[in-house]
Amino acid sequence: MAHILASHNDASGFASRLDRMPHIAELIVYQDPRPQRPPIKDCREDNIEDMSWVAGSYACLAASPQDVRSSIWTRILFFAMGKDGKHSIIRTCERFPGSMPNEGQWQFLLICKQLYELALPLLYHSPVITGLVGLQSLSRKLSTQLSLGSEIRLLMLYRGIASRSEILGQPELDDDYLSEVHQLVKNILTKAPNLQQLLTYERAFYIYSCPPFIMDWAALKTLCNIAGSSLHTLHGFQMKDEGQKSLSLFHDMIAIRSLEWYSRTVFHEDDGVLPTCLSSLEVLTLGLYDDSLLSALTKVNLPRLRSAVFQQVSNKNTSRSLRDFLEKHGSKLQHLEMVVPGLKIRSLFKWCPNLIRLVIKTNCLRPDFSAGALISLIHGGGSSKLRAMIIQDENVSTVASDALLIATSCHQGQAHRK
Repeated sequence: MAHILASHNDASGFASRLDRMPHIAELIVYQDPRPQRPPIKDCREDNIEDMSWVAGSYACLAASPQDVRSSIWTRILFFAMGKDGKHSIIRTCERFPGSMPNEGQWQFLLICKQLYELALPLLYHSPVITGLVGLQSLSRKLSTQLSLGSEIRLLMLYRGIASRSEILGQPELDDDYLSEVHQLVKNILTKAPNLQQLLTYERAFYIYSCPPFIMDWAALKTLCNIAGSSLHTLHGFQMKDEGQKSLSLFHDMIAIRSLEWYSRTVFHEDDGVLPTCLSSLEVLTLGLYDDSLLSALTKVNLPRLRSAVFQQVSNKNTSRSLRDFLEKHGSKLQHLEMVVPGLKIRSLFKWCPNLIRLVIKTNCLRPDFSAGALISLIHGGGSSKLRAMIIQDENVSTVASDALLIATSCHQGQAHRK
């Protein structure tokens, strides 16, 4: 917190500039000294310049120790450079597709030598990479200044660097290009031991979603070995479908809380997988996956799991593997999102009695997932904790059951059909 020795009115020009930087404005306190000044008649001629009347809590920054000044300016720069959360970075990437999210931060390095030294590590706190040139530049910088890699907490990569959309008619990436991308990503991850979030983003103006960023297994192994103890979020990457893997590859990810998985790679049974594997996992999202992954996850504890999202049915055995998964972990879930399963709705709520929110995506509802069946189950007490149920059916428009909104309430919560 910085104290300004002036009233807000006296500093109106300064304050108007701060209005454009709310992150910094929150750190400023205006401290008007005038009410504490002694009457003029009590001021002798020889002490007119005496500043002893200034508030006792005020301390001149210039008179503070160097480490104190550095800490204060670092904190101010932290907010000024937008390092207080990932959401502002994501909004910038998606709302302004042509922007360079890190570009405006360079100005803080140009003010003076002292601020350059303080701002440079913050510049590498959460780099956003928009293309191959950015990957190359970051890789070179981390190779020459190793200490900067330890500053990285969030790394966001544009999906289009290592993926192409067939719907948009984009040509496939050649092997040499992908090989270079994978090597650069691996090199960057090798230098980032304190990485907490590894994310991807796509352009907001695309009508169709861009496929996930293609990552090779060597890069994933490097990520687990180097940043496994700090990484808590991994989103938007697709692994190559190759060979067979063991769930033990996640043993070193002891801090992971939110995991998105896109790969049909088969996971074989492995007695060496520890029951405590992925013990910090809270949110699991499975896009592309093989049923063997569900089977492997059924054999570990996942004590903190609260949310599960299944974006598609894997194959004809999904119903069985999903049933086993929900029998093991369903009681922990509060949020469940899935395509219409080959399961009975009553069994679903039996395995998941603590669901607060349920989302079902389908283009053909089975009879026991009809509006009437769901309403009967809800009002029959089959889902006492449910607060929201959403059914997303692409083929539903104005049918009579659609108007029911799947009951007027889920025990004073919401249940509706999109």
